[in-house]
This record gives sequence, structure tokens and C-alpha cells, in this order.
Amino acid sequence: MRRKITETIREWDESGRATALMILGSRQVGKTYSVTEYGRRIYAEQFLHVNFADRPDAASAFNDGLDADSVIGGLSVVYRHFRFVPGRTMIFFDEIQECPNARAALKSLASDGRYRIVASGSLLCLRIREVRLLPMGYVESVLMHPMDFEEFLWAMNVDPKVIEEVRASISSCESVKDAYYQAFSKMYSRYMVIGGMPAAVKVYAETNMVTDVHAIHEGIFNGYLDDISKYADDSVKLLAASCLRSIPAMLASENRKFMYSKVEVPRNGSGVKRTGFLYYAPALEWLSSASITMSCINITEPCSPLEERVRSNIFKLYLLDCGILTSRYDDSVFTDCFFGDPSVNSGAIGENAIAQALYAQGRRLMYFSKDDPRMEVDFVTVVGGRVCAIEVKTGASRNCRSLNRVMKEYGTDGIMFETRNCFVDEKGVRHYPLFAASFMDAIDPRDRVKDDLSFLDGILVADDAESM
Repeated sequence: MRRKITETIREWDESGRATALMILGSRQVGKTYSVTEYGRRIYAEQFLHVNFADRPDAASAFNDGLDADSVIGGLSVVYRHFRFVPGRTMIFFDEIQECPNARAALKSLASDGRYRIVASGSLLCLRIREVRLLPMGYVESVLMHPMDFEEFLWAMNVDPKVIEEVRASISSCESVKDAYYQAFSKMYSRYMVIGGMPAAVKVYAETNMVTDVHAIHEGIFNGYLDDISKYADDSVKLLAASCLRSIPAMLASENRKFMYSKVEVPRNGSGVKRTGFLYYAPALEWLSSASITMSCINITEPCSPLEERVRSNIFKLYLLDCGILTSRYDDSVFTDCFFGDPSVNSGAIGENAIAQALYAQGRRLMYFSKDDPRMEVDFVTVVGGRVCAIEVKTGASRNCRSLNRVMKEYGTDGIMFETRNCFVDEKGVRHYPLFAASFMDAIDPRDRVKDDLSFLDGILVADDAESM
């Protein structure tokens, strides 16, 4: 399946920069597939896939030293039938979290320049502290996400020319041709149920049935719980699992705010249930670093600079993939969402899908709320250089009083993603269909926002002062 990460890999590869490319991301988002598909297509027999999970003995290639000559010499022993050709070989270190020495060798391999080096791994950001990684100047990190709606359309073999025509209408906020609008809206209802995990998209694209999709989602969710059990510190295992399980109910509540008191965890010895940000912060950080959840942070006011107005202890917590979230609800929600019943307010799922779209484009998720007078908008971001309040409506309601109040009081721009076609209303609110959120690069035509890799702060460090 066609993935946007391929263009990122190609640009890095053809640039000739003396760096290694590190692809971060959750389990089963397609990291291995994307790199191997590119490597085999471009490098053919000169592509070496080193999977430390499948070949634990590959770690022995780093026993004699971490300089480029020693590592390549060691790899030639483990992969004795592979021919290393300088300038024509790509080496892919997969599941690199299983081999700390491989991560430590990235600088020497990248600066040596004879071979193109790509690395990826699951839970890498959690286990990266096991080794002092080398300066970020030698490692380019990119965060890979589940398939977005446009990639979903590619998998469904939608004509690229049609997608571009729809993109153009979204860019100008002009009505999408009705046939396309109806088709894309229907497909987006499917997407909110199927989600963007490649295994789920693949089985649906091949069969046009959702029979196996739920089982795939269940398997991925249980895999998250297994990862918590295996890799989280004992002090956060229970809390992380409880927080993860609580997300569907939290998002189904009226304000969707994460409420510590509603996390189902055992009481302590005195019979008191512990609550509060500091108590839950390590577990929530674990889920975020594992790329399982997305946090949408509350801000004190929708004014620039937004980053100076965050309240980190107040937030909404979304699942990385809307399809996995949908599978956590009962069958009636699954069915109503799949068929796009306009009388059903699938707010939790729709809001999670919009959060997923914004996050996939590198935007930090933020929202604003105020009690007196009552104002709340689902997201706040910068669009076209201006602060923009964003509201999401998935049901029949067209009420946008809060959005209008925020725009009037704070002078922000306004966007509403809803179940209608593109138009601009008399108050200047730009209305877009829900699926338009996946085309934010058309709404906000600028260079793609860099991925928020703030969870790496203080982790990617130099091994010595001279290397800086």
C-alpha cells in the first residue's frame, strides 16, 4: 500500500546527507513494510534487512567495536552471503530497540557515509534511555502514524485526479462536487470504523468486509496491554493499563476531559483511591512515549503564542487510531458510524479522527474551555499564521455558539468540521466536511509542520562534549 512516509525516505536518501534515518512510531503502523518496500525497489539485492527480533545473533556484529569498519565486518560474518557495496547499499536496522549497541553505532555508520542507514523499532522511545544516543545531527528522526484518510483512499483505489479535485475545492473552501462529496463522506464514515492501521485497511480493501477488522483491532489493543505488562516499570503497569482502558468512556462523556477520578484502579491500603496529575503522570507519559495515545492539552486562552498558555494537568486523551477506538464501543455504535447515520452523534469517534488527522500533520493538540461565559472549542492551532479555533460536529446539530464567542472575544479565525459541504458563513467561519481535516495542507498551504518529538527532550544526548 502506498504510504506518505515513502516520500520522506526518498527525500532523505537522495539528499546524500551523512545521517541515519530513524523512524519512530507505534506497533503495526507500517514502519517495516514501508522501509523494506522502498529498499528492495531502489536497492534491490543491495538492501540488507537486519531484524534484531528475528535474528538476535545479529547483535554479535557489534561485539568487536562500534566504528564503521568493525560493524560492517561483523555484519559480513552474520550475513556472509550479502555483498556490501559502498555507495550502493542500504542497511535497515529493524527492531533496533533490541540492540543498544546498534543504536550507539549510528553516528559512526552515518558519518562514514559508505552506506545508507535506516533504523526503526517499536517502543523505541521507551527503551532509548538504555544507551546514550549520539548527537541528533547524525540521526534524523521522523514519527510515523497510522494511515490517514488520503492514504486510505489510495488503498481503496480512488482516482488520484478525483482526490486532487477535492483537495482544490477544500483549498478554496468552495463546495466539493456533490458526487465526490457524497462518495468521500461515505468513505470517511468507513474510515472512522476501519481506521488507519495497515492490517485493518488491507483486509477491508481486499474483501470489502469488516468481518476480520474488529479482530485485528482487538489484537492490536491487547498487544498494547501486553507491552505495558512486559516493558512498563512495575510502578506504572497497573495505572497505564487502567488509563488506556478508560479512554473510550472518557471520550464519550460530555466534555471529554480526562478525569483521574474515573480511572478504575484499586484503592490503596487505607481504602483511599489516589488521584491527581502527579500520581498519573508517569503512566500517561508511558502511553504517550509508546505512541499509543495522543494528549490534547488545555490552554488558558486562544492567543499567540499558544505554547506559553498550556495547562499540562488538564487534557483530553485520544487513542492513536480512530478505528481501534470505535472497536471499543458496542456494535450499535460501530454500525451507526459505519453507515454514517446523521441522526447519531458519534462525537467521540469523530473528534478522535480529527485529532488523529491534525496530529499526523505534526500539530500539537490543544483545546480551550472557559466556564463564564461558557465557551469551549475542540481544538486550537495556527492556520495561515493566525490562531484558529476548531469545532467538530458529527451529528445533526449545527450549533456553533462557543466557536462564534471565541472568535468575537479573542479575535481568532474559526473552522468547523461537520457533515456539510464547504462554505463560509456570515460570521467568517469556514465550514468543511469532516474528511477535509486530512487535507489540512490544502487548508493551510505551508511547509508541513514538524512532528512533535518533544518526548525525546533530554534523551537524544551527545556521548561526549567534543562530538557536539
